[in-house]
Amino acid sequence: MKSLCVIVLTAVSAAFFGCEAPAGNTDTANANTARPPTVESLKALETTAFDAYKNKDGNYFEAFLTDKFFASASGQRLDKRAMIKMIAEHKCDIKSFSFGDEKLTNVGAATAIITMKVTPDGTCEGKQIAPFISASLYVRNNTEWKGAWHGEVSIVDPKAPPPAKTNDKDDKPKEPIRSMPDSETRELAAIERSVWEGWMNRDGKNLDSLTARELAFVNIFGGYFTNRTDTLKNWTENPCEIKSVDVADAGSVSVTTDTSILVHKGTANGTCFGQEVGPVLGTSIYVKDASAWKLAFTMNMPAS
Repeated sequence: MKSLCVIVLTAVSAAFFGCEAPAGNTDTANANTARPPTVESLKALETTAFDAYKNKDGNYFEAFLTDKFFASASGQRLDKRAMIKMIAEHKCDIKSFSFGDEKLTNVGAATAIITMKVTPDGTCEGKQIAPFISASLYVRNNTEWKGAWHGEVSIVDPKAPPPAKTNDKDDKPKEPIRSMPDSETRELAAIERSVWEGWMNRDGKNLDSLTARELAFVNIFGGYFTNRTDTLKNWTENPCEIKSVDVADAGSVSVTTDTSILVHKGTANGTCFGQEVGPVLGTSIYVKDASAWKLAFTMNMPAS
């Protein structure tokens, strides 16, 4: 859903939280009535959605997205209504999208993530749209798959100087994520902090215990690690010197009985690639393994 391409270009972000489960929320019994997801089947859904964005077809997303759909990039909330409005009104001139490096991450009994590299042929406000990493969480609704979350991160050189900050008020989050002190959010935020500490300490044993059997990661530079082995290797062999970390401003939403999403602001006191680490907005998807929550996917985006 290329609607977020416009948001990424203007350093805007999105996150929407609801108290109820999303419409079409399913359980493991319903999961057995439909075909299991494949890279090809989810890519076909993504391809159709990107094409609908290109054509400003907001009506397509009425049925395609769950009622509690949200999208995330860097700090502002964007729910289903706002997403559809933006799609119908965007000012981009896009000829086509091409896709590659697709990866399927099975999460819960009725949830799955597809992550891929997207290369647009087009412009937004006269600027060429750069390639980016796209990730979408799908939830099974009886025999159909519907979009529950979407995020995008532009692909940049991690060793390049960060872009200069501006004073443009439109570049600042309009509605920052706020704390939601329910018990599940507190539990997921505590796990997330432990993951950050494991990354800081390059503690592979701890990270192994906190993560799911299937694991994928997209970093703030658009670097994409497609499996558990590569993700843990990246976290334990990172070129960073970090003194402390923190996880704050957490909010969560339950997607199904075994899948929940945590959005948070993460900070690290230290440097990576010789540059000071700035705050990030993280979206992490957790799956319940027996009685314990495990991290299955996380995407980090620059928070400023």
